[in-house]
Order: sequence, then C-alpha cells, then structure tokens
Amino acid sequence: MKDYGFAQKIATDPSGTLSYIESNTNSMKPKTILLIHGISANWRDWKTSMLDEISMLGYRTIAIDRPGMGESDRRSEVISLEDQASLIMRVIRLIDSKPLLIMGHSYGGSLALKMALNYPNDISGLILLAAPTHPWVGGLGLLYDILGFPLFTKIGTKFISLYKPERLINSTLIDIFFPQKIPINYREKLNIELTLRQKSLEWIIKDAKMLKASLAKMSENYKHLNIPIEIFHGTSDKIVPFELHAKNFHEKVFSSKLTKLKGIGHMPHHFRRNIILQSIVSLLVQG
Repeated sequence: MKDYGFAQKIATDPSGTLSYIESNTNSMKPKTILLIHGISANWRDWKTSMLDEISMLGYRTIAIDRPGMGESDRRSEVISLEDQASLIMRVIRLIDSKPLLIMGHSYGGSLALKMALNYPNDISGLILLAAPTHPWVGGLGLLYDILGFPLFTKIGTKFISLYKPERLINSTLIDIFFPQKIPINYREKLNIELTLRQKSLEWIIKDAKMLKASLAKMSENYKHLNIPIEIFHGTSDKIVPFELHAKNFHEKVFSSKLTKLKGIGHMPHHFRRNIILQSIVSLLVQG
C-alpha cells in the first residue's frame, strides 16, 4: 500500500486538545475531507476501513479523535453536541481554511449534521453513515440506561476500565458489526484500550444520554439544510434503525440522497467502501 504521508498531530484550543491523523497535507485541491468517527471509536476506525482509499483521491484528509475519545482531551465545559461541534470547527479552522466535506459515522454523523446547521458557509457537503437523525422512543439499552444514572456512572465505568470484562466487550463488538463479522484484529487496530479508559467511558455514557434531546431540537431545523447530503444506511442496522433515521431524514431534506444498503449493519464503511468512495468523489467535484 502506498504511503500517503499520514501524520498524527495535535491541535489545541482553550476548550480542549484534538488529536488527528491527516494525509495530503499540502494538497492544492480546493476542498478538505473531514472524518468523524462514532461514539466509542477513534480515528483508527477510519484507518482500518477506508482512509487509504480516500487519501488516494489527493485531497487533504483529516480524521479526528472527537473530544474525549482516542487521544483528544475534553474540558468539563464541553458538554453538548453543540459544544463539540464548536470545538472541532475552531480547531479545524486553525489548521485549514478550505470548504469541508464531512463524513460522519453513527454519532459522528449526528455531529456532522450539527456542524452543517451551525456553520453552513464552511461545509460543502455531508456523507452520513448509519447516523442517528431523530429522537427515538425508549432508552438506550439496559447497560447504557443503568450506567446513565449518576450513582452508577463512576462505579460502572471504573469497573469496566479496571477489569475489562471480555464477555461485555466482545458482545458489544458483535452487536456493532451485526450481521457482518468483526474484522480480523479490529480490537488491536482500533487500540480499544483508549476506549476503555474510565474518563472516555464516562463521556460515552454522557454523550449517549444527551443525544436524544439534541436530535429533537436539531430535527426542527433540517428544513434549512441545502447542501448536498449523501446517506448510506444498512437495512440490518439494529443500533440505528433505517426507517426512523435514514428514511425519515431523507424524506425531510430535499438536498439529500439515500442509498439503502440491503443486509448491511451499523458499519457500512467497512463493507461497502467502493460505493461510499464514489459518493465522496461526486461531492468533491460539486460546487
């Protein structure tokens, strides 16, 4: 595989420090690609899936660790989805001034949507992969619901961080990738130890707990979106159901295009790279 000059770097803002990896740093092409991972991952999820293919396009490509995850820190005042969007945009603008094509997976897709709503002049397009877009009925699942209680958050996350229960970790990964299989050596390539730090686990619980309310407010403003948006969503996604999120969003946003991925679960960028890459190329040449 060709070396595209990947470099891991740190950028600092008063509200936090963002770790990121980038390629084609000195590209003269007119746009920059920004990749935002899901709720419990880090930039390595893109490296294990399609970062090499994206870098082949020759555009500057930045894959961040979102605040509190991977090797990015997060101050206590960076609480909401809006706070994270603001921090990411400030930091990105310290290192790059070009229009952004943002691709976000799962929670990262929700975050990308928030950035598009708040900073429409900075963003040329979005690609949403299995992204939550609307509030849902009920809780987040038994484990999230239990750990979401303040009394149990510290105790539960400390237990998981210390003892790293194998059954819990493995069952979570199986659910995330279902019905596809977990890629070989995915845990090692992701460096799952970063996710299992207590502070990161606490942020995961807090972010998940606050997402429903954030989406309820955001969904009222989707009618204002007029940038091109490509949606890729698996019909077998049990974590972020297709009908409630992708289909519902597409019906409300006229500038969106929906690609229904039959039989694919929550990790489309690992299993449908070529079709996603085609949409990246299409959005890069628009505008």
